[in-house]
Amino acid sequence: MGMIFQLLWDRSISSRGPELTTCLMTQAERQKQAHQRQAAMRETALWRTGHIRPRTHTHTGTHTQTDRERERNTQRLRDRERREDGRHTHRHTHIHTHIHTPTHTYTHRHTHRVLQQRH
Repeated sequence: MGMIFQLLWDRSISSRGPELTTCLMTQAERQKQAHQRQAAMRETALWRTGHIRPRTHTHTGTHTQTDRERERNTQRLRDRERREDGRHTHRHTHIHTHIHTPTHTYTHRHTHRVLQQRH
């Protein structure tokens, strides 16, 4: 009996669950698991007392955008708004930055040239 128990112990096989099997766990991992257990217990207590709703829909709407995705989407939105307004996309914003002449002739000629290049 002692021999079998020793073999089980050496192989790190235990019936107490996966988190208790290895003896080679670092202190950081042990602390992390303890923290997670504490958080889970706290959440359970809040749920039982009715402070929070149970998580029945666990996986709907869980995707959060990365900063890059969010930036790309806002840029796309800005581009669409500019196109709908009849102005150019962000690549040609420099056209509108110069000081306008009283008659605006230069601006319109320049804009027309850019439109011809794009088509």
